[in-house]
Amino acid sequence: MSQKPQSMKSVVPISTIDCTRCHAPIDPLTAEFCEDVALLCEICGLCLCHAPVSQMSDFWRLAPEQVTERWAEEWSRRWEG
Repeated sequence: MSQKPQSMKSVVPISTIDCTRCHAPIDPLTAEFCEDVALLCEICGLCLCHAPVSQMSDFWRLAPEQVTERWAEEWSRRWEG
C-alpha cells in the first residue's frame, strides 16, 4: 500500500529576529536602523550588520511584507533621497 506524500507545511512569517549578542528578540517593525540600514537591538545596541548570512537570509525570506516595505522605505530615504 503506497503512502500519500505529506503536504508541505505552510510557511509562517516570522515577526522577530534574535540579537546575535544578547539573544533578545528584535521587533523589525519598531527597531531603529544603524547607519547601514540594519536593525538595531534595543537591549544591547548591536546592529545586525554582521549577523550570520544564514540567519539574515531566513529572516528576510520569511519576514512579513510590512517589514520589507519598512526597510525599503528607510533605504530609499537614506540612499536615494
